[in-house]
Amino acid sequence: MKQFIEQNPTANAEVLSTTNDAWQAYLKKVAPDAELTPATFVQWASKTYPQLVGTEGEAKPDEQVPARSSEDIEKDVKMKMHLKTLANAAGVINSPPSEINIFYDGVKDILSPYLDKRDGHSVTDPKVFRDTAAYWENHFNEDMAKLNVLPPTITTRVSEFVPENVSFVETLVNKGFAYPTTDGSVYFDVEAYRGAGHHYAKLQPWNAASDSLLQDGEGALTSQDTKKGKGDFALWKASKPGEPGWDSPWGKGRPGWHIECSVMCSEVLGKQVDIHSGGIDLAFPHHDNEIAQSEAFWDPCTASEHSSGERHQWVNYFIHMGHLEISGAKMSKSLKNFVSIREALDRGGGWTSRRLRIVFLLGGWKERIEIREGVINEAQSFENTLNKFFTKVRSLRSEQEIKEASGETVPQLFGEREHALWKE
Repeated sequence: MKQFIEQNPTANAEVLSTTNDAWQAYLKKVAPDAELTPATFVQWASKTYPQLVGTEGEAKPDEQVPARSSEDIEKDVKMKMHLKTLANAAGVINSPPSEINIFYDGVKDILSPYLDKRDGHSVTDPKVFRDTAAYWENHFNEDMAKLNVLPPTITTRVSEFVPENVSFVETLVNKGFAYPTTDGSVYFDVEAYRGAGHHYAKLQPWNAASDSLLQDGEGALTSQDTKKGKGDFALWKASKPGEPGWDSPWGKGRPGWHIECSVMCSEVLGKQVDIHSGGIDLAFPHHDNEIAQSEAFWDPCTASEHSSGERHQWVNYFIHMGHLEISGAKMSKSLKNFVSIREALDRGGGWTSRRLRIVFLLGGWKERIEIREGVINEAQSFENTLNKFFTKVRSLRSEQEIKEASGETVPQLFGEREHALWKE
């Protein structure tokens, strides 16, 4: 995208043609059967989705949308995001603004994925991938510092553990729990794992056959044509042109989504983890797949030689956190319904790092937290209560120190309340 903008500083005919192709490609993913142009989109969207889109193409406020189930809310938020993306792009395509940066801001969400798919194979410099990862890592660390969150003891990067990933996958293949495919990928064999006496999907067994969650978990990483079973997941994925890749016994490729976590945890923490945490949406398939591949690796049994009895337990305790939500839907980058930490801190109006931390602490660790109007006022009220308490404590302590300095004996009371607290 950056290169395309540098090469095309004006919205000329070629740029408009490419952008229109990108718009059509995005539309086909959202509404495959719709025959539309940017000029006819708004009218179609307002008639097809009147509960989400107004007659001018504007997204309707959430309070105007009828009550729905949490699943329907998630679907509507995703659809509203897609419709808004298409409407914004259609607006600048139909009437290109004179300022090129405004034009590209309006079409970037449809143009960027289109260019990646069209020209991604031409990317050969691995520095592109390293620079992108480093940028967002630094961005994250800066945000955590603003919230006064201490840095981790150890930071692991999968690109620095590739030989260990290859060795881990090789062990699973040799033990019969994984198999290579003709395209140079390697998949975990769920049925072989079950056949050895292990339980797959320990955390959410009811989701083990969920096609939608399996698709969300693997997405473009897997090919149904090469897998033995639909629940099998990628441990090593053959790299396509324009994708990062490293040498392996199966050819040029990269680690799968789940395996990198197991490998880095095993390298740093060994064969057992006491506490593992993450968002509740990671429980299945991500964490369940982590468990499967790690326990298959560390347990002495193989797919062909196994005994009865207890199997190796990789994690002792899982802590799954609830989501931040906006209007009933999970806050996420993919839905574009999020506010970043730095955006929240820069907007003023009472948003401070301390109050933002209080917002996160107002709910239980496993409960969802609804980000809504007034929540920062609740945090401010709680902060004021804390400030008054600590001011009072400092005042009492100061008074006591003054009395003691003057030689006065200060009684150390241990009355009924103190007795009650001590017994509890």
